[in-house]
Amino acid sequence: MQTTQHAPRNPYFNIPISLFLGLVIGALTLLFIYTLSAIDSYQGELNAAVPYHLALIPLVIVLINLAKRNTLYFPFKVADLRGEVSSHFWSPIMAPLHFIGTCLSHLSGVSVGREGAAVMFSAGIVRLFRMSWLYWGPIATTIGFSAVVGQYWVAPFFISEMFDRSTLLQKIYAFMGSIVAVLLIQSFKPESLFHAVSFTTDMGFFKKLVFFFLFAACAGLIIRVYKKLYKVFSDYFKKSSMWFKVFVAFLLAVFLFTPEFRKFQSLGILQITNLELLQSSFLDVAAKLFLTLISTSLGFMGGEFIPLIYAGVHFGHSFFNSFGYSAVLGSGLAAYLFFAAGTRFKWTSYILLLGLMGFGWWFWGYFVISTAISFSGPLSLYKKETVN
Repeated sequence: MQTTQHAPRNPYFNIPISLFLGLVIGALTLLFIYTLSAIDSYQGELNAAVPYHLALIPLVIVLINLAKRNTLYFPFKVADLRGEVSSHFWSPIMAPLHFIGTCLSHLSGVSVGREGAAVMFSAGIVRLFRMSWLYWGPIATTIGFSAVVGQYWVAPFFISEMFDRSTLLQKIYAFMGSIVAVLLIQSFKPESLFHAVSFTTDMGFFKKLVFFFLFAACAGLIIRVYKKLYKVFSDYFKKSSMWFKVFVAFLLAVFLFTPEFRKFQSLGILQITNLELLQSSFLDVAAKLFLTLISTSLGFMGGEFIPLIYAGVHFGHSFFNSFGYSAVLGSGLAAYLFFAAGTRFKWTSYILLLGLMGFGWWFWGYFVISTAISFSGPLSLYKKETVN
């Protein structure tokens, strides 16, 4: 269970410190987003010809393993931030390690996300400035998550679900810092994750109730299997030699070199931003989840947020289209459904979904997220006590 610490003795400085964290984390996240965008454009050019960058996959896994072996301890996954931790034992270069390591992972082409890295290098800022982790750690990591997803309203919900015993003041400071970070990023007008679209349906209430229940239950069961496999694969690779990991990384590179599967490299954001133009199949869902499972459990840096969104929108699109309903509506409802089922963060996912679909979907959004979580099993990608 996460513990907290009383606020520092000079509470008048807490507000400027929160705003300062928002500026630093917002600027770092903005640089991170633009770096990944440049990598995405570069990969698009190579994929149209010969994807030479895939040869970096075995090399990157070697570099990551060497960094972990020859560096003072630093948390590697979001789940490592929970529980009784002390930043005194973390490497002071934790923030650049996660920033550079994630950029290299994306440059090589493996299927990982970006939210995990933003949370981790934000946690590294606390270590860098030698701040109290138990107090400022939850605040900084929440600012990092809010900044990378582009919604400051999610801050109070994320800190509550991520850090069970965060105080009211911590939530307020996290919210203030998140506002600064998000507004800073938005002032540079980066490409939004989804284009604006209207979500409508002519289904009656009881038809929605039954159909949405089946839809969300299937999503929850899929991620339930994913989480169990993730734990099995992660535990197995932790015990494996580095050279076996290199061999698996080589096979991953060969798989991604196949023209049919090149689109599943890295983030794939450009393929999902416009839901009205989305083309999907259930094979897309399976392929993205499988590649993300191997990439993250093998040890590449990043996260699961964007890959789960990618798989989610394709699942919703294919599921609704198979029954003759609005595929765009299915994509919207499922956009954060896999993330909700994977992390079991109900309210964080709910706020993100309302940000996409609008408050008019307050009931059905809550219904599908709650249903998916109830079928997803007890494991959580963000909780160390269940998934390491």
